[in-house]
Amino acid sequence: MNKKNRLIVITGANTGLGFETAKNLLDKGFRVLMANRDEGKSKKAIEKLSSQGNGDKVEYLNLDLEDRTSIENFVAEFIKRNEKIDVLLNNAGVLLPDHCLSKNSLEKHFDINYLGHFYLNFLLKDSLSEQALVVSLGSLAHKMSIADIHFDDLSFKEREYTRMEAYSQSKLALTLFGVKLARHFEGSKRRSVIVHPGVCNTDIIGRYYFKPLAQLVRPLVALYGIKGPQEGVRSVLEGILNENIPNGSYIGPMGKKEWSGKPGLAQLSEKALDQKLADKLWSKSEELLGISYKI
Repeated sequence: MNKKNRLIVITGANTGLGFETAKNLLDKGFRVLMANRDEGKSKKAIEKLSSQGNGDKVEYLNLDLEDRTSIENFVAEFIKRNEKIDVLLNNAGVLLPDHCLSKNSLEKHFDINYLGHFYLNFLLKDSLSEQALVVSLGSLAHKMSIADIHFDDLSFKEREYTRMEAYSQSKLALTLFGVKLARHFEGSKRRSVIVHPGVCNTDIIGRYYFKPLAQLVRPLVALYGIKGPQEGVRSVLEGILNENIPNGSYIGPMGKKEWSGKPGLAQLSEKALDQKLADKLWSKSEELLGISYKI
């Protein structure tokens, strides 16, 4: 398929992997719609891209994945454009230091990293092109021993909270979504793939560790992992640009422990491939949002 003028919608595109994805795909002839929460940072990102000669192909619409009304308004504005999405990149995410609930009374990692994307994809399902690709940003965290979907206490209101357990739950949830979406796409020309950048030296390290510790961790990540989003984006670009990648694939670095290296087909965890778990999460998500997500 001719990639010129294809439209990609990227959540969280003003910094990090989202920005690098936008930058690279603009150079490939894509049109980019940034779906970001922060208007000021979005304008600065567009100015930076404009200085590189691609400002006429990038736009911004406000999207706050924690705010259901914001998601609905984003979709309503997009529908007015009367066009189809060729690639939808579920990229935005947070890694927070402390336990906190969203305005929807849900644990923030779960609500923003996963459930907000679930609702966005539901509302945009009729706006996907015939050969659309949905890409979900996964993480090695979904393979951690603590990664699970705690249906009895999704928001850690009773169980002991650790930020990495909450983060890994959200990333496992988004991965389960990507895998189940691929099952729904079977028999069509659409595809759903999951990508992960490896261990990437981005600003998320500063948000996870206290500043002095972050200063110690960054050189180690740079030595053994991926130096920054400019390298981490390779798996994302492979997932988007390589049209031979099968529906339902998981793309990540092929180096030791998948920390770094050339991107290729990686292995999902057993939980990520658990169809019953995916079905249960899908149903729970419908319940939380009060919707029926049929494809």
